[in-house]
Amino acid sequence: MDAAWSEEYYFEVFLNGAATELIGRFVTDEAGRIWANPQELENLGISSAGLRPNEIGDVSVAEIPNLSYEVNQADQTISFSVDDSSRATRIIDAQGPENPFLPETEEDEDQLRPTSGTGVVLNYYLGAEYLNAGSGGGSTLTAAGTFDMRAFVPFGVLSHNFSMSSSDGYASGYRRRESYWRTSFAGAAVQLQLGDMITHGPNWANPVRLGGVQIGRNFALRPDLVTMPLPSYRGTAAVPSTVEIFENNINRLTSDVPQGPFEFQNLPFSAGVNTASVVIRDAAGVETTQNVTFLASPRLLRPGLADYSLSIGYPRIGIGTDSDRYDEQLYGALYFRRGITDRLTFGLYGEAGQDLRMWGLNATAKFGELAIADFALAQSDSDLGVGQMVDLNATVEFPRLKFGARVMRADDTFTDIARMTTDTTADLFGGYAAITDLNQLSASFDLGWRSSTMQILYADTTRLDGTRDKNLGVSGIMQFGNKSTLSLSGFRRHGDNDDVYVGMSVHVPLGNRMSSGADVQIRNGRAEYGASLAKVSDSKGKDWSWQLKAAKQSRAFVSAYASRQFARGRIETALQGSGEHAQVGLRAEGALALAGGGLFLTRRVDDAFAVVDVGAPDVAVTVENRPAGVTNRAGKLLVTGLISNTSNQIAIDVEDLPIEASVGDSRQAVIPASQSGQTVRFDVNTASQSAIIYLALPSGTAPEVGARATLESTGEAFVVGYDGMVFLEGLEPANTILLEQSDGFQCQATFDYAPQAAP
Repeated sequence: MDAAWSEEYYFEVFLNGAATELIGRFVTDEAGRIWANPQELENLGISSAGLRPNEIGDVSVAEIPNLSYEVNQADQTISFSVDDSSRATRIIDAQGPENPFLPETEEDEDQLRPTSGTGVVLNYYLGAEYLNAGSGGGSTLTAAGTFDMRAFVPFGVLSHNFSMSSSDGYASGYRRRESYWRTSFAGAAVQLQLGDMITHGPNWANPVRLGGVQIGRNFALRPDLVTMPLPSYRGTAAVPSTVEIFENNINRLTSDVPQGPFEFQNLPFSAGVNTASVVIRDAAGVETTQNVTFLASPRLLRPGLADYSLSIGYPRIGIGTDSDRYDEQLYGALYFRRGITDRLTFGLYGEAGQDLRMWGLNATAKFGELAIADFALAQSDSDLGVGQMVDLNATVEFPRLKFGARVMRADDTFTDIARMTTDTTADLFGGYAAITDLNQLSASFDLGWRSSTMQILYADTTRLDGTRDKNLGVSGIMQFGNKSTLSLSGFRRHGDNDDVYVGMSVHVPLGNRMSSGADVQIRNGRAEYGASLAKVSDSKGKDWSWQLKAAKQSRAFVSAYASRQFARGRIETALQGSGEHAQVGLRAEGALALAGGGLFLTRRVDDAFAVVDVGAPDVAVTVENRPAGVTNRAGKLLVTGLISNTSNQIAIDVEDLPIEASVGDSRQAVIPASQSGQTVRFDVNTASQSAIIYLALPSGTAPEVGARATLESTGEAFVVGYDGMVFLEGLEPANTILLEQSDGFQCQATFDYAPQAAP
């Protein structure tokens, strides 16, 4: 090479005689030495470990041991020869080089950002029940309602939940459940809440209700964000090969790999232990197969990802009771955790307030591909003194077997907000006694026969008031026959409150969405049993679901239940009789929504929805290719069940539009914000003054396909199709059209137009 050559070049790279299908950037100095970016070398499969970069961050290729290269300037290629000691591991991200959910431009970002309209939703659950206790017992009529009201605007949601009830004319009155304002920042997965809230923390911390302010992560705002570290696989290919990874005979990944070491990152496996088969196939068709086990757990965070929550407010005491109130003292709770590596997540938790300081450290670690454990250590300082708590929770999981163990110890003086603010006088709680000692073991088994499973749980607990209970529970479910199931369960509690329970139930499908069942339960020597016959509605909810049951508990009784889901809500009714006792109930569930310029009576709206404004009645609407209903007389339809913060495809059936209507897009993608609604407008013009016109040249032949026809009154140009056909909009009683062909030929025509009703 010429010693005076000092330029920047982009060469196609060959490695050990094989094309990498990559182009690398290379720079030469005045002495002719080649320099390259170390990260690019790693991507090409050449290790740059131990090399010292120059002032612009490049390293000298000549300093890489056991490497030689040849440059072909005419072909713009560079060929490297390197042995295995200087090969870099080829990193292949199973999720792709870039996250497809991330926007590339500001316009893309606007299209991907969840949006909200303005409106009000009132979910309701109304019930009435009449009880006749027979001679001497009298009768009782009870009515109750639970309401969930929220108002939403583009920058947040105001929620207010309450209930009301009445019995024999005596109204217990209005009872508030919770009220809050919530603003979400979807891009950052952060949520701000003012009003009632529940604190967030590790599993050893007691969540409490506060009235105040809370800010923290909400990963539900970013469904595209994978929070847990996904498994990886390392291997080496003797020659360029193709690698396939299968899970339960399902192909999860297929990729070509170069000669040398490679690593697949972010393999798309679900949470839990996954057994996979890795097949490496070279160009000659020679295969090698290896069975490997991967453990993915949501208890871990991806490296660098942080989760946090800060809550400050006044504890709410006695919710649901007559003594519902807020404590006079201000308290706060802070929770933070961060992914350190793929195998370690570290966290902090603390609480503070009047006469209380409590802090704790916790860590979650993965051991191999079978075990994961949580460790926590906490200390509190209150008017009760200084107390400590230690908690260890471990899980060992195999493909068909899972073991769990937990040990927790706390001093009698260990205190948190829950203990400081519990209302021990409320009858609903009957006093609060925190657990000070806990020993817990669990095991679950896949019996390997027709989806049969079994679970065992043992717990030994000691509480602050000195009570101690030892609990042993066993349950299992087995399939037999034509998808029939047999469920068994048993429970034994020994200590200050002894209890013994054994139960068995059988479920037998009868076809046509009908099934039968029977169950037997024995609790402390008293037997209860029953039998039932039931039918469920079809997937479109066009018929009734019902159940008939006869049972013997403290007394024998028979009951009947029926329910049906309508477009405007759901109704349920039930009857029960036992001797002289008779009971009948009626319930209704649904929602009122004021949005999109209309008032709608609809099914319960738990999350996001859309008002589809077509502008024409009786037009079928689909969501993700599933029927959602037809528009009303105003040309609108409220669609429930949308997934918030995620793209939802909404489409209309253009076959249902009037023939004179014109429409732009028949399908739109919407991303509604949480707990909010959007208005989706389709640009349908049912008064477009349109017609199909056939044009002919003076010679009698049709104009060329693609010629331009311009309407003189509007100046809008239309394209001529086959046989001289052109679709025109915006016509007037008298019209002039100018035709222009590609060869420069022009001609003009005039015609009259009179709109027709429903042509």
